[in-house]
Amino acid sequence: MPLNFDILIASYFRASILEKCLVALVNSSHPSLGNIIVLTHSQDAKTLQLLETYTKKIPLVIRKVDKCLSPGASRNLLIERSTADFVHFLDDDAFVPQRYYEQVWDYLKKNVDIDVLGGVDIPAPDTGWRQSMLGEILASDFVMGVTAKRHKKSDSSENMNASELELTLCNLWIRAKILKDDQYTFSEKILRCEENLLLQQIKKDGYKIVAQPKFFVFHQRREDLVDIAKIQFRSGFYRGVTLFSFYEKTFTIPLITGIYIFSLLFGNDSPLTILLIGLHLFLFGKSIGFNLWKKYKPIQLLYGYLVVVAIHVFFSMGLVVGVIKEGSRRCLRPWN
Repeated sequence: MPLNFDILIASYFRASILEKCLVALVNSSHPSLGNIIVLTHSQDAKTLQLLETYTKKIPLVIRKVDKCLSPGASRNLLIERSTADFVHFLDDDAFVPQRYYEQVWDYLKKNVDIDVLGGVDIPAPDTGWRQSMLGEILASDFVMGVTAKRHKKSDSSENMNASELELTLCNLWIRAKILKDDQYTFSEKILRCEENLLLQQIKKDGYKIVAQPKFFVFHQRREDLVDIAKIQFRSGFYRGVTLFSFYEKTFTIPLITGIYIFSLLFGNDSPLTILLIGLHLFLFGKSIGFNLWKKYKPIQLLYGYLVVVAIHVFFSMGLVVGVIKEGSRRCLRPWN
């Protein structure tokens, strides 16, 4: 039976965002909580000042580094500092509801064979229509495919044999023994999808991974369309890189879509242009098809449509670029 847990957070130069996360942790303390370990930059004065304030309210341990590390390297350092039975990875722009740790810890004590437990992330109430709409879009099977399960709160869709496609790193529990004694680590070379590689290897080696969507955290999303496009391109790029380590057939259609989009950029084929117009009309229909039209004004629906287009187009393009770059690197490796 697990005895205690630590909460691990990496946060660089985002004190105003991190504070909301810390406030929620103050309001959801648990007797089995060991430490809340936060990694930040040694020159990030605002974050350090904020953390010092909260050391008087919660069991907070501050870990400083002299440069901003990759997500994987940041989490590996946090793991080294932890001495708990379980670790909970929490993003600095996410925050837990009240009784979250009470509910999750009771669940883990009753299911002692679980090695990895993943919850979901949803938009916080009263944070504006954009956050609400983004939450609904990300929970759409059409937009996100299998990964939409990461964003769907549910009391009845537990998966006792889950994969990395259903888990999100902003709300992820892992038995510490796996990471420390069994020496599994996050990749430090990539800037996204590092958890997908780790979880894929853990599952391949027979550990029990469970997705439990009744355990949710609130997650503040980027709202700017340019930011969304950049995030999706990076996500696609690093997913393309990881496809050489393990191929997930769910990304076949986005890969084909990306190839098609690039063919339009480098050619002027009328049939392809017609297909592109058809694709946009289809996306527009789907972007208002999951009852968004009942809740939002026309100008807001236009924003939702553009978000859907950004997700599909830029993730697919990033996927192709990632495959090409990693494929080229592997082909050239013998001669380097």
